[in-house]
Amino acid sequence: MILGHLDAVIAENETVHLYLQLQRGHVLDALKAADGSAPEPRPSAPASSSARTSRRPSKPFKLGRVRTPDGPVPSSVHTADCHMAGPFAHAVNAMEARIAITDGNLEACQFCRPDLELDVGVD
Repeated sequence: MILGHLDAVIAENETVHLYLQLQRGHVLDALKAADGSAPEPRPSAPASSSARTSRRPSKPFKLGRVRTPDGPVPSSVHTADCHMAGPFAHAVNAMEARIAITDGNLEACQFCRPDLELDVGVD
């Protein structure tokens, strides 16, 4: 639960950071235009962060969790866009999803098939 919260805060701050960089560039352009000089080229956001933000989530997989008397526990692995993961799903990266599938304790979702995307052959 704590890791899920920290991942959400990191993703949220990454978006805010990108937004503030864009706004700073617009302010610099406006100041240059007011002075009558041409705007300087500004550095763009790193390709990996902008591509990740616009095309795919930073955590492309989810661990579906079921509610127990002791709290939610992992039950299955899903792709990030799978609706079968349930309301208690926790975002994970590809390595964590691969480990979860191969350790034998969790099953890959039979609908979204993250095992095929991860190229994990489970016997």
